[in-house]
Amino acid sequence: MINIESLEFDSDLFQFKVGRIEISDENKSQCTELALQQALQEAYFQGIKLVYIFSPTIFIQSNEISMKRSSSSTALYMSLSTSPRGKQLTVPGICVDDKITYELSLSGISKQQLVQQAFSNENVVIESASSIHSYEDLKKLSIAAGDWSRFKVDTNIPSHTYELMYEKWLENSLNKTLADEVFIAKHTSNDEVVGLITVKSKGSYASIGLLAVNKLYRRQGIAQALLSRVVLWTLEKLGWRGNNKISVITQGANEAACRCYEKFGFVKYSSQLVHHAWLPMHLLEPLSRSDRARLPFCKQHMTGKEIEYVSQVLSTGLDSAARFTNMCVTRLKDLLGQDSERVIIVPSGTAALEMAALLIDLKPGDEVIMPSYTFSSTANAVVLRGAVPVFVDIRIDTLNIDESLIEAAITARTKAIFCVHYAGIPCEMDEICSIASRHKLTVVEDAAQGFMSTYKGRLLGTIGDFGCFSFHYTKNVICGEGGAISINRSSELARRALVLWEKGTNRYDFMAGKIDKYEWVDVGSSYVPSEVSCAILYAQLEKCESISESRLEKHRYYDQSLRPLADKGFFSIATIPSYSQHNGHIFFIVLADSHMRIIVEEHLKSRGITAFSHYVPLHSSPAGKRFGKVGSSMDVTNKVGEGLLRLPIWIGLRLDELNYVIQAIHDISPSL
Repeated sequence: MINIESLEFDSDLFQFKVGRIEISDENKSQCTELALQQALQEAYFQGIKLVYIFSPTIFIQSNEISMKRSSSSTALYMSLSTSPRGKQLTVPGICVDDKITYELSLSGISKQQLVQQAFSNENVVIESASSIHSYEDLKKLSIAAGDWSRFKVDTNIPSHTYELMYEKWLENSLNKTLADEVFIAKHTSNDEVVGLITVKSKGSYASIGLLAVNKLYRRQGIAQALLSRVVLWTLEKLGWRGNNKISVITQGANEAACRCYEKFGFVKYSSQLVHHAWLPMHLLEPLSRSDRARLPFCKQHMTGKEIEYVSQVLSTGLDSAARFTNMCVTRLKDLLGQDSERVIIVPSGTAALEMAALLIDLKPGDEVIMPSYTFSSTANAVVLRGAVPVFVDIRIDTLNIDESLIEAAITARTKAIFCVHYAGIPCEMDEICSIASRHKLTVVEDAAQGFMSTYKGRLLGTIGDFGCFSFHYTKNVICGEGGAISINRSSELARRALVLWEKGTNRYDFMAGKIDKYEWVDVGSSYVPSEVSCAILYAQLEKCESISESRLEKHRYYDQSLRPLADKGFFSIATIPSYSQHNGHIFFIVLADSHMRIIVEEHLKSRGITAFSHYVPLHSSPAGKRFGKVGSSMDVTNKVGEGLLRLPIWIGLRLDELNYVIQAIHDISPSL
């Protein structure tokens, strides 16, 4: 039986369970491929997603290593032989490291030579890191030292996580958890910290944890000076006894580091191959259907500050329109820029659309042009004012309103155009705004899905007269229920918006000390959000750029992996103009009809993958027929309503999970 060690530090860092299998000389006779398979399946059933496999110790001078790629592009298999006649063991996963252990015996070492190397280098001064104040310099050095790290070789691990690992390593070395001492090298020309080394002693051994030298200052003897200082420290701790040693582990691919240690006198002791087995991708045999974990359509992402900020609200009181509401307004205003006259936080994206309908003063009988392929809130905001939604068709490439059909739908009653940026993909705003200008219409951007997307460099929600955003828990940036409206380029409407926001009163001026009492002055409603929601929202807004980029990474990977199938006609996917930048909110495929969509949906479901269709087009729904009217043919809308299927996408969706979905699509495509 192969034991699986649970790794708490790595699990906390990666935010999922990580385990370790050590195949040592003592247990390698038990480590058959079947035993490995059983161990990895057991790890998977325990919820472990990544297993480090340290394969049998290979003594450099007598063992053979052969490497071969499997038919899968995502897995690298290593065949190891413990002797020329030994039985080969196939280890699953990605081979990420040939870990070499070096040792240096402390007997017979010249202390005088060590002192000279450590303290006579004219380029640097070696001292304890306890006297250093420049933590940022040390952090940069430690991260740079990991250029050959297995955590950087494995592209399934995000770069920010890899950097955080080395930052934590440094932090735990400085606080004496991972190291007994940290020495730094300061350059004599400018006092810049250009190198560091960590060391820890245990029994008759000392071990070097991290050695790093700034790339700009290499080949100046700095590494040799740092090593000499560590060996001196070790001698002071352990003495010159013959069995005392100092060891260091480095990556075999890092030839410069290997040469450095060998030049100093370290001798190769052993080498281990390290594999990263991602589960279930690298199981030697596929799991049965009942064993597969369900892959949900989406998962909510938390940035880490939400609980802290909500606790601050609860400790100070549940006032509305308070600190976090104002902080969200400031953050959004900074993001949206000068085109936004005022930003107001509201309880939902629906509330933002309703406020926009109030601000453009819609009356019974007025008409508003909009796509039919949208959520009911877009039309409800209009219908609540007694106006009529006029539905026009969408484009097949972006699924946004077809701007070429708008003008034909305009009548004497038309008051506004509500354009919806579906999946965060921008509408053709230049043409839409040009049409609106010619016919003196208001443009409302329903950017519920479009937060952080841009059209020709301008953020969505700032191009039309109003921009409406949603922070619903299914969106990229979330607070449970929440939204915002941007009033653009109109100070008069910006002032009125505050009155509508405060239930038709001038309470905002009262709270600002401009009047001594407030009163009812206009229509309005309860559009002020909860301060708790705003606390959560602010934590998300602090990280909104990285959230969007992470979503985009997943979207790009889907696109490059599935576009060849789309080019063959199995389905269609979005084609996004080069001048537009979406936010990775939705990745969809459009099948030929509902029958084909159901086939793919059921196929994915059978593999534990959750995928969903989307809207029933409003023009064909009961309320759409009752309150709205059709302003063009609906051929594309009808096709998309039947054939669209959304694939899982969220922050934290791993590469192996993406590949699992993509492979499932590839498997079913020949049947379409």
